[in-house]
Amino acid sequence: MKPLSHILRIALLLVAAGFSACEDEKDRYGDLRLDLVTCDYTDGTLHFKRPQTDNREYTLVPVPEYSAQVVQGERVALYYEPSTTISGMEIPVTVRGIAPIHFDTLQGTSRMDLLADDEVRLQSVWKTGDFLNFRYQIEYLCGPHRMLLVADRNRLDESDTLKVELRHDRRNDPEGYWSTVYSSFNIEFARRNDYKVLQVYVNNINYPDKLYFFDLKP
Repeated sequence: MKPLSHILRIALLLVAAGFSACEDEKDRYGDLRLDLVTCDYTDGTLHFKRPQTDNREYTLVPVPEYSAQVVQGERVALYYEPSTTISGMEIPVTVRGIAPIHFDTLQGTSRMDLLADDEVRLQSVWKTGDFLNFRYQIEYLCGPHRMLLVADRNRLDESDTLKVELRHDRRNDPEGYWSTVYSSFNIEFARRNDYKVLQVYVNNINYPDKLYFFDLKP
């Protein structure tokens, strides 16, 4: 298994969580929205890709142009106001804020038993294009946590269902406060290997169900 490239530092991620607290201010500021999007510099200026389905995606075009310290392909939380004028798959938007989120790629291991499986409070899980997204809470006090989405290499060929698990490692951080986090994982592996169903395990204490399923058919 390759090393996890991102370690959660809550001070950074709470910026994105704070965006959601402003979603109820539509009457005051207009139609404000929060989406997890992909940064794109294809034409030399910063645009944001927001998948609509597995085969269709909108391009959010900042008007006026917007600059930020982000790189091509990075996933971020975008707080914006969309225009009512849509040209094809392009939507002009007014950017109100942007924040980094926890972003990584599906990984594989043959030793699932060595991975921590600390609990989370899952609030939502959804799939957009080649990305699996989570909003959840972890109990945080002061130390960095580790999150990863992982598949057991020993079970990859069992069926047309790709079984993945969201694993949380507190890394001995003491009990603290429940804090909201957004995560997004690249799951392009599922499409490239013709899986039909995605099964997601989460050690979730909000609901009795710990398994969630997504259709991967084109």
